[in-house]
Amino acid sequence: MMTRCCVNLTTVFNRGKGCGTNKKVWSCLLVFIEAKKREKELINFPTLHIHTMMSERTRRTTRRTTSTTATKSLHLSFSFFVLPLLLLSSSSFLLFSTNAYDATANERLIGWLGEVNTQEETNSSKPWIEALSWDPRAFLYHNFLSKEEAKHLVDLGEPRVTRSTVVGGQTGRVSDIRTSFGTFIPKKYDEVLEKIEDRCAVFSGIPVAHQEQMQLLRYRDGQKYSDHTDGLISENGGKRIATILMFLHEPTEGGETSFVLGNPLGKVKERIERTKDQFSDCGYRSGKGFAVKPKVGDAILFFSFSEAGITDNNSMHASCPTLGGTKWTATMWIHERPFDTATWRKPDCKDLHQECANWANRGECKKNPIYMLGNEVVGTCSRSCCAKVEEKDMTYTQTLFCKPCKEDSTWQR
Repeated sequence: MMTRCCVNLTTVFNRGKGCGTNKKVWSCLLVFIEAKKREKELINFPTLHIHTMMSERTRRTTRRTTSTTATKSLHLSFSFFVLPLLLLSSSSFLLFSTNAYDATANERLIGWLGEVNTQEETNSSKPWIEALSWDPRAFLYHNFLSKEEAKHLVDLGEPRVTRSTVVGGQTGRVSDIRTSFGTFIPKKYDEVLEKIEDRCAVFSGIPVAHQEQMQLLRYRDGQKYSDHTDGLISENGGKRIATILMFLHEPTEGGETSFVLGNPLGKVKERIERTKDQFSDCGYRSGKGFAVKPKVGDAILFFSFSEAGITDNNSMHASCPTLGGTKWTATMWIHERPFDTATWRKPDCKDLHQECANWANRGECKKNPIYMLGNEVVGTCSRSCCAKVEEKDMTYTQTLFCKPCKEDSTWQR
C-alpha cells in the first residue's frame, strides 16, 4: 500500500520509505485568505524545516536517545498545528486562493489527492505544484502569479533597471558572469507586491520578515547568469536558505534555469528527454541535470542548504543565455532568520532632521545621497535635496521622491 505524504514544501517529510524518488509524492498547500492579517500569522507559521534539518540517517541514530523529547514535540505539534488544521478542514484540505485566480472555497490543488493531471489541466491557468528534484530540493509552482501581476512587476522594473552586479565589496561588482540588468523593489512597495510577498511566505513556509527585497531582472541579447549558488551566509539574516524564482516574461529562445548538478525525478527527466529539441544547448547540457523553461506566472522554489544545514552544491544553477526576445524574472531570497531591509515609505517632501537645510547647502546631497535624498526608499532630507539636486542627476526612484515637492506650493527649488 502506497504511503500518502502531505509535504510542507520547506522540508520533505518521510523522504525515505514512504516518499522516495521512485514513488508518488503528494503535496498540499494551505493558503491564507487575505494579506492584512497575515504578518502575525506568518510569524507564527511553523518553520518546520528547522525540525528536519537532520538527515534521515541522523534521525535514525538519535531516535532512541531522543524518543521522550520527540514524543513531546509531536504532541505539541499535533495540539497546536495539526489538530486545528484537521478541525478547520474537516475531511479534506481546502485551497483558499485570492491571488493567481478566483477559486471557490472547495477547490483543491490539482494532484494533492492523487488525481492524474490531464493535458488540459496541466496547461490551465489554475495553480498546481510539481516536485522537480530532491537533490536539490526543488518545486515548481505552476501559475504562481497571474499575468496581470507579472506585467505589473515588469512595469515596475523597466524604468529602474541598471547593470547587475555579483557579490563583492560593499556594493557588488560588475562581472561577465552576470550580464543582466536588474533592480530591487522595497518591501511592501504597493498592494500587489505585498500580496506576492505574503504568497512567497506561504509557499516557502517561512515568514515575510525573513525575505530580502524582491529583485527584478531583465535578460536580452544573449545576457545570462553563469553557474552559481545562492546560499551565502551573512550577519544579517544568517544563511540564505531558499530562493523563489518567478517568471514574468518569456523569451522566444533560451533563458532556461538550469541545475547542471541536479538529480531530477524520473517524470521530470522523461519530459526533458521527450522535449529536448525545445531546449537551448545550455538548457539541455547533453542530458546533465535538469532545467526549467520560462513560463509567465510559474515560480521555482529551491533550497541552497541540505537538511543537515550544509551548502547543497546540487543547487548550483544558471540563467541560460536569452537567445531571442526578452526574459524578465523576479527573485525572492529567504533567510533562516529575519532579514533587515528597507520597507517602502510614501514620499511626502519633508525633512526629518533640523539640520537638513544646512547639510544640503554644504553639498551633502551629492556626497551622501542615500542618507540625504534616498535610494530605494526616501531619505532623511528629501525636501532640501530635491531643491539642490538637478533631476538629470537623479535615478528614476529619486525623481519619485521629489514628485510631492513639485506639487507643494510652498516648496521652492
